[in-house]
Amino acid sequence: DEIERARAEALKEHEQLFNSSEDVCITLSEWIGMGDWRLFFLNRDRIKNVSVEQVQRIASTYLKPDNRTIGLFIPIKQPDRVEMPDAINVANLVADYKGGAAIAQGEVFDPSVSNILSRTTYATLPNGLKLAMLPKKTRGETVRLSLIFLNGNEQTLKNKASISSLTAGLLDKGTTKHTREQIKAELDRLQTTINIGGDGPALRVSLETTKPNLVPTLNLLREMLRESTLSAAELEKLKLEQITNWESQKSEPGSIGYIELDRHLHPYPKDDPRYTGTPDEAIAAIKAVTPEQVKQFYQEFYGASAGNLSIVGDFDIATIQPIIKQSFGDWVSTKPYTPLKDKIFPVAPLKKDIETPDKSNAFFFFGFEFPMDPNSPEFPAMEIGNYIFGGSGFQSRVLQRLREKEGLSYGAWSSFEDSPTQKIGQVNGGAIYNPQNAEKLQAAFKEEVDRIVKDGVSVDELKAAIATWKQERLVNDRAQDYALVRKMRQYLQWGRSLEWDQELEKKVSDLTPAQVNAVIKKYVSWDKMSVIKAGDFAKYNNLKKP
Repeated sequence: DEIERARAEALKEHEQLFNSSEDVCITLSEWIGMGDWRLFFLNRDRIKNVSVEQVQRIASTYLKPDNRTIGLFIPIKQPDRVEMPDAINVANLVADYKGGAAIAQGEVFDPSVSNILSRTTYATLPNGLKLAMLPKKTRGETVRLSLIFLNGNEQTLKNKASISSLTAGLLDKGTTKHTREQIKAELDRLQTTINIGGDGPALRVSLETTKPNLVPTLNLLREMLRESTLSAAELEKLKLEQITNWESQKSEPGSIGYIELDRHLHPYPKDDPRYTGTPDEAIAAIKAVTPEQVKQFYQEFYGASAGNLSIVGDFDIATIQPIIKQSFGDWVSTKPYTPLKDKIFPVAPLKKDIETPDKSNAFFFFGFEFPMDPNSPEFPAMEIGNYIFGGSGFQSRVLQRLREKEGLSYGAWSSFEDSPTQKIGQVNGGAIYNPQNAEKLQAAFKEEVDRIVKDGVSVDELKAAIATWKQERLVNDRAQDYALVRKMRQYLQWGRSLEWDQELEKKVSDLTPAQVNAVIKKYVSWDKMSVIKAGDFAKYNNLKKP
């Protein structure tokens, strides 16, 4: 049974690899480095025929206590070493190799907004669950699904953040029909990946499978979401995993800095579902969750009345829509959903250094918020202004200055995030660097902020940025199915059409430097930014002392 489970998982990963041309290129390059690209397929075929006896023989031959390396090494006088066999002649090994059947290649898909909209079918089930379905031929007959169920409100969700997260985490840990191990084995057999998570009012699901396996996969997903046993034993395991994760973050400068900035910008009350706790507070909240609370939360909050589901790939709407309706169309939410109303807190900008001893990397985080309607004329200007400053990867000003020009940072970035339903804009970002460069990095970053505010962007710089920004959106948001299915689900939730993207791209194309510079001057300044630096600065300061 163990061999079959391992075989199924390995073969599933192999099949899913071919759904990404990028992953195929990288993997074949690695096998070329081992002698010949065909070894990759030879290895797959051999996995299909591996026997228990073969695995046991290899384990007995190579997994010797005296042949391993562990954290504590105690040498002995006469270790029982294994001599490695002579190198195999790879050319002879693959000389007559013939591959298996070719996978489906899919269609040449036009990722324009108009084409996507013309091929997408929208529907709303009787309980309120909204659907967006885009069938198209895909490589490997891949299908991707994105799903969110929203329940509760600011009052009913008070003091339930940890409970909601743990409840969602238990849904794939066992049902009335399958154990945790059986669910995993079935997903491997179906060549399917399902990820389930949740926090506050949201239960999120992402799914990747193939056309032949879509129907049984949807049936299994329904079972996981609606027939989970919410096992007390599995709850204790999950609590331990989450506690261990939080414990590991208590000394990590990246986690500490990010949490500190979020706590400063969003000081919600401790009982609010949006409250960001310290690692110690999170651990205490997790420890306090009981099996009874989890089951009560599941009964009171879970349902599909305020749900949004998108599906993209090789499937038939006439076959799949009735199955989705049968699976979730009668699942009514007990607690009505009301969106949480975020707000901009009137907090003073914070500049703070946090010591994280014995860490080789330091982190620089910054952020600030301001009122911003995504439909306002200022929105496209802020979008492209941030893209020029820190959102365009290696071409951005901040990365060019901090990494390429001065070698102060391993990576630097900024992002402009909008809240479609809240009308809040947020600019944030950061950098990873050596603690000894802390002062120089902050000074250089501040200079770049001051420079873009004072001098603005040029005509040529804006023209080049618009061209690459549009191309990135086309490739990253619409040409990649995993991104497209998520965007379609988000837009269902927000009540936004993909035509909004088309309009935004037209507005960005028409921007002038004067418009971009005016918005930057209005909203951006070093004095408005909260900045958190986390790292082992004391060690460097001590080294500087005589």
